[in-house]
Amino acid sequence: MAMQRNSIARHLPWEIRELVCRMRFDGQGNMAIAAAVQAACAAAAIPAPRIHGTSILAYCNSREYADYVKARQGFDARMAPRKLAASMVNGGHGPQTMADLALQAAAEGLVVTLEQGGLEPSEQVKVARAVMDVQRTLLARQAAVVDGRIAELEEKHAAECAQLQAAIAGRDEAIADLKAEIERLNNDGKQVDAAAVAERMNEVLGVRKG
Repeated sequence: MAMQRNSIARHLPWEIRELVCRMRFDGQGNMAIAAAVQAACAAAAIPAPRIHGTSILAYCNSREYADYVKARQGFDARMAPRKLAASMVNGGHGPQTMADLALQAAAEGLVVTLEQGGLEPSEQVKVARAVMDVQRTLLARQAAVVDGRIAELEEKHAAECAQLQAAIAGRDEAIADLKAEIERLNNDGKQVDAAAVAERMNEVLGVRKG
């Protein structure tokens, strides 16, 4: 039984033990961890030990897992201000440009300052003003992007209208020429070929034969 409880630490390489640590820290259940270990061992072409709840519990009481938890908690604590700052940039989509990175760095500094607490009233005012400056900058950049998009759409719409107007003018001219030709034939006493006129009108209007 002792070997079974120590099977993770004794028989698995660090890459797979780290997988166990990560899944356990993230709240995954024993069955999911055991299945992941089996799959990882198969991918690495190594024998997979039998993993039970007691095996996982024993490993999670080990010094190695405690060290992983400490390191992970420290990493998450360091990343929390950065994640929060990133959510404030570019409409919540994170930094996309160098300007976004600069704004994120400023916002991250503000978040850290606020989390540390103990600020004098005058310093709190400075922080509040800095936050408002960042927000105003973000809003101005977002407004500029929207304005640019609107201008782009308006330009595209104007170009399409110009093309349509040119096409209509061309068809009107062709119809006028056809009417003049029909009138000339009538004046000359010649018979107008109705079928030919209809075919020409279809060409002018872009009507396809069925």
